[in-house]
Amino acid sequence: MSSIKRLLPVAATGLALVVSACGDDAGSQSAGPDCTPKYTVKTQEDGVLRVGAIQYPPYSTIKGGDVGGIDGDIMAGFAKAACLKMEADETTFAAAVSSVTSRRNDVAMGDLYRTEERAQEVALSNPVYLDELGVVSKTGLDSMKALEGKNVATVQGYYFVEDVKKTFGENVKLFPDNVKMYQDLFAGRSEAGLDSFPAAVEYLKSRGKEGEYQVKVPPVDPRIPATGEQAAQSAYAYDKSARELGEALNAYVEDIRASGELAEILSANGIPASAAEVGDPRLA
Repeated sequence: MSSIKRLLPVAATGLALVVSACGDDAGSQSAGPDCTPKYTVKTQEDGVLRVGAIQYPPYSTIKGGDVGGIDGDIMAGFAKAACLKMEADETTFAAAVSSVTSRRNDVAMGDLYRTEERAQEVALSNPVYLDELGVVSKTGLDSMKALEGKNVATVQGYYFVEDVKKTFGENVKLFPDNVKMYQDLFAGRSEAGLDSFPAAVEYLKSRGKEGEYQVKVPPVDPRIPATGEQAAQSAYAYDKSARELGEALNAYVEDIRASGELAEILSANGIPASAAEVGDPRLA
């Protein structure tokens, strides 16, 4: 669900080559004639996997034409295994769904939660890893109750937004991305921000604010189902007509989960390996 680099407008963002499958050089321009795909995938353009990537470390990052983070590493591995060249188009949470329904991208990534609302518009992969909601503040606010009567900032497109709006009403401030949310928080115009816990920790660290702001995981509050022990399940979004792509993505994720590679990717990006244990698929 944070960003080290300023988000560019989606319409102005060009496609950037980030990885090619089966080649020795990740920057090469083709998969090569000797590549044998482990997963058979039909994409909109033969040999190319177009990915809508949300700038949201540690989950998904775009820098200098390269995609990184947890989802970036997973998707690059998938493209390689399927003998596809991966190209990335920077998007936002609010625009991620339309980036695949409009066929601009084959798949969208960036800690996208499995929600009923999203599932009505796009297909969602099986859960890849778990996420937790974090409360960011200067004063260590640690519950939804503590936020009552305060200005609360969060990001348009986060799956808990409607619950937060119902709970806090006109005190809720929505932003198109978490960069702008943190700008508002740092300026003192909001007293708390709601973000993914790992993403919040990463963002504060990147801005040298980890000693000035605290991130707390709130206890269960029945008004906001995103709280509590059952953390959100993250997935990849793709068009409902792309059934073959979804099946291949699911197979790849389960393969790297079983091999332990998924847990290694999570740990390398500062997320507990236990986040790979997602349980049965569910929609929030």
